[in-house]
Amino acid sequence: MQTDLSVHERKVSLPDGGDMEDLITFGDARAAIAAFLRDRGGKTLLISDGSAFSVIQDAVCSPRVMSIVAEEDCLPLFSMPEVTAVIGVGGAETMISSRFFAGLRHIPCLLVPTVATLEGACGSHGRLTVNGVARMSELCGARVIADKVLLAATRSRAVARLFLAQLEIVEGEARTIFSLKDPCLTALPAAGEDDEGLLRANAALCLHGEGDVLRCILQAGGERQPEWSAFFHLTALYSAFFSKGKPRRYLVPDYRRRAAEAGKGAPRVPAPAEFALRAFALERARTPVMQRLAPLLAAREELVRQFGAPRPALRALKYLPEYCPGGLSCVIRDFGLMEWS
Repeated sequence: MQTDLSVHERKVSLPDGGDMEDLITFGDARAAIAAFLRDRGGKTLLISDGSAFSVIQDAVCSPRVMSIVAEEDCLPLFSMPEVTAVIGVGGAETMISSRFFAGLRHIPCLLVPTVATLEGACGSHGRLTVNGVARMSELCGARVIADKVLLAATRSRAVARLFLAQLEIVEGEARTIFSLKDPCLTALPAAGEDDEGLLRANAALCLHGEGDVLRCILQAGGERQPEWSAFFHLTALYSAFFSKGKPRRYLVPDYRRRAAEAGKGAPRVPAPAEFALRAFALERARTPVMQRLAPLLAAREELVRQFGAPRPALRALKYLPEYCPGGLSCVIRDFGLMEWS
């Protein structure tokens, strides 16, 4: 499947000045871990989440390796004894925790992602929880071993993430039309047809739009393909809104009730004049946004044929505006179009 929908390539740099392409190595994960350990003196901390025990089983038997299971809260890492290096094996949280700890101790870090999106393995910052408080923190650079055999089972998530990123660009353009906050993502890295191109493109992505917020909500709810599910539901919402949506001028959303049901604080309520300007902006936006959505809707149909339709996530979609203030779904909510049961 072609995942690069005629978009531009961009470079993403890490704090140490290196590029993503320089830090990703494709190869056998077990051999890479063994080679990394041979070159180290002292103890090495191995952080894993149990998603690939076969990769770490040799390393955990080594007397020079201290192995721990990754936890949601990074506080226990502060009590770790002195080690000379860190190896992280697992998903996004493990990648971020490993890089955070390595940065604190100023020691080398080797990462073996088990999810093909490579989320958390690259990028300059990551969200982590320390003593119950979630925050964005700067992360150190790390050597990433991409084992294509290990990542094959989650390849579809990497494909879906590129389409979700394309949708974020469309959302950003629509937000500009409605005079909302500036778009976070304006271009995507080019992705080739091979797996290496797909993985490198995912490594260079840094998503912050409401598609990624919805993905996080779905993942927390146990969705196994959160990128695909978020893309599926948001393309349906956006296309319905721009093709047929009409502002319900006399139906004012119950902002307080919605915020309480979503577990969030009360959002900002637009003034009547602002509402009117957005209603005019919607008419201007319909044609250009639907044109931008057309290739993504076609891709959505192809993904349905390949992976099937994800399970309904109507509640997560309904309260997305409360979790993503300033997103495009907030306009849809303000028009009274997010009140399904």
